[in-house]
This record gives sequence, C-alpha cells and structure tokens, in this order.
Amino acid sequence: MSPPEFSVEWLLGPTDLRTFLSDHWEKRPLTVFRRDETYFRGVLSLEDVDRILSSHDLQHTSVQLVKNGTSVPPPQYTTEIDWQGMKIGGVIDLVKLFAEYQQGATILLDHLHRSWPPLARLCASVERFFSHPTQTNVYLTPPGSRGFAPHFDTHDVFILQAAGSKRWRLYGAPVQLPLPSHPGFPPGADPGPPAAEFELRAGDLLYMPRGFVHEAFTSDSISMHVTLGIKAYTWADLLTEAVQALCERDVHFRRTLPVGFALDGAAADQARAEAAGLARALAEGVRLEDAVGVLAERFVLTRLPQLDGHLTGLTDARRLTPRSRVRKRAWLYRLTSHGDSVQLLYHGKGLTFPRYLEPTLRFILDTETFPVASLPGHLNDDGKVGLARRLVEEGFLRTVAEDNASG
Repeated sequence: MSPPEFSVEWLLGPTDLRTFLSDHWEKRPLTVFRRDETYFRGVLSLEDVDRILSSHDLQHTSVQLVKNGTSVPPPQYTTEIDWQGMKIGGVIDLVKLFAEYQQGATILLDHLHRSWPPLARLCASVERFFSHPTQTNVYLTPPGSRGFAPHFDTHDVFILQAAGSKRWRLYGAPVQLPLPSHPGFPPGADPGPPAAEFELRAGDLLYMPRGFVHEAFTSDSISMHVTLGIKAYTWADLLTEAVQALCERDVHFRRTLPVGFALDGAAADQARAEAAGLARALAEGVRLEDAVGVLAERFVLTRLPQLDGHLTGLTDARRLTPRSRVRKRAWLYRLTSHGDSVQLLYHGKGLTFPRYLEPTLRFILDTETFPVASLPGHLNDDGKVGLARRLVEEGFLRTVAEDNASG
C-alpha cells in the first residue's frame, strides 16, 4: 500500500526489521549511520522548510521557538494582522522569527504531517505497519545551539536527520516505558554520565524507546531533523477501555462510595468489603477482546485522510463506466459485520452496506487496482458502476486516469 521509499523497511534500512522488533522496539535505542545525505530528501529538505516558512501565514502553535530548553514567548515572534476588519493574533512575523533563530532559537514546526504530503505518507506507512498513531515535529536548530534540556518522552520516537548534523547524548531510562501521566524528568536534574554520545549526520536515523533521557546540540552547522513519534496504545489503554465499558453496563460500578468513607471507620470497612466484591465482578465482567476491537476502530477512524486529487476525482466519478479502472485511496480500513449489514471503516467514515455485498467489498480490499467490471458478486454493470462511484465520491477509491484514458 505504501510507496517503497516510505516503507518501515526503508526507514530502518539496512537494519533488518525482525532485528529491530526483537532487539530494539520498546527495549533500547538504535542508531543507523548511512553516509548518504540525500536519504531523507524526499521526505523534507531545507528548501522545503524555507518555502513553508516564507509562503504561508503560519500561526503559533504550528510554529514555535525554543531556546536553551525554554519556550520563547510567542509575542517575541508573532504579530497581529487585519483580515477584512477582524484582528487575528498569533501570526508568525518572519523578521522576528529569523532574528530569534540567529540568536540561537530552534524553530519547531509542529504536526507538519498535517500539511506536508510526504510526511503524511510517511506517517501513514508507519501507522499501517504498527497500528499505532503517529505524529511529526520538525526541529531547525542554528549552529552552536541546544533546543531542550535533558528530558525523556512518553512516546517512542524516530529521529530522521534531514540536513546538517546534531550531536546527541543518551542516558538511561529512569522510568521504563512511562505513560503520559508519569512525571517528566525533573528540570535541572543531573542525568549522570551519558550511556552513549554520537553525531547524527544528514541521512542518519535514531530510534529511542519512550523513557530514555536525552539531549542534543548543534556544532558549527545548522541542523534539521524530523521527530516521528509513535503515540502507542498500551495494555493500560486496553484495560481502561474495558473497565469503562463495564461501568456503562453495570450500575454497581457507578454508585458512590459509602458516605463518610474517608473519616468514619465503619464506612471505610464497608467500602473495603464492597470493593472486594466489585473486584471479583470486575475480573468476571471485563471483556478485553471487545476492547481490542474498540481501539482498532478508533485507530482506523481517526487517521488523516489521504485526499490528494480528490477534487478532480469527484468529477471523474460521474464518468465511470464498467471499463474504468479504480484503485484504493485509503491506507487503513476495517470491514466489520453487524447482522444483515457490513460496515466499511476508514479515516473518519463508516459506510454501511447490505450483507450480500461483503464478498464484493472484500475483493476491493484485497485488490490494489481493478476495472469496475471485474467486481464479483451479483451486481449488474449499473450496480458495479454505482458502487464504485459511491466509493470514489466517499474518498475510499480513486480513478486511475491514465488507464481510463487509454481504455
């Protein structure tokens, strides 16, 4: 489904994928030194960032500044503009922004995958493999500067060194696989001697499991790197979802604790006794297998749509014929059965179809590109065109223009 240049194998190469999963994933950092400064150029280049910064009315918080481990106050690099009589604040002032950058501030482009197609495709490819949400931040750091003080993240990260170089210090993991609710590494605390120190150059990769304390510095050149974060679903998330579903089914879990339990001994004893009974009911009533499905559906439904070319596709949909060729547009999807119907889930949509269309839909899910006439099942040509047209209009399929033109 994903372009080869953005596959997980490409991201990690030449490291073997099985080696990464067995030896590094959630266990220990991985560094990949490639000596190929063009490796990530198709994802993002300095020229790309220059165009992004200079050709858009960007706003805080899509662009932020960090200096010596501290966020620069937005008024120091933003302005207010007049838009048809309305005052809009927080607009990036490029003159101020670059002045701060020249004084050592790191430019942070937050969630750039939402507006930069190559990063969106990279995220989609990683999400398809891991089944966990991803996000990106881009850090542009001037020579001789440091962005953040020693800290650890509560999500796993891939560092793609896209331009220049940056020196990294990695320490231990004071909290193994911390949750977002864990307190961060105390500001100003001594992380101890580094466990590893190295320089990433353009084209190199660093993977860090969540919890590892780290810091980074530039030397005599600028540095631009992409942080691809994996906001993983954990077993704690699964348990939370399952317990919440039980609470919605069983009124006993929704009742209040005994009045006065915090101060009255008898009420406290009653609370402990009732809690023991509820613990037994909890063990018997939690349905973890249902929670797996809930998280899977949430993951699929909340992914960013890949709708490039959809505007012309809406026009092309009206001209579909049995000879027209179409292919899947959606990267992530699920087909679920519900009695007499089936539901196709993908980027924010759930389309419901009669149960007899399930074999036809499964053919669509299993086939990359196909002519409309090849759809299996009991639909006639008009029915096949109607189904394909709906899926094109809904953004699940797209027309293959070059094949349609030649046919």
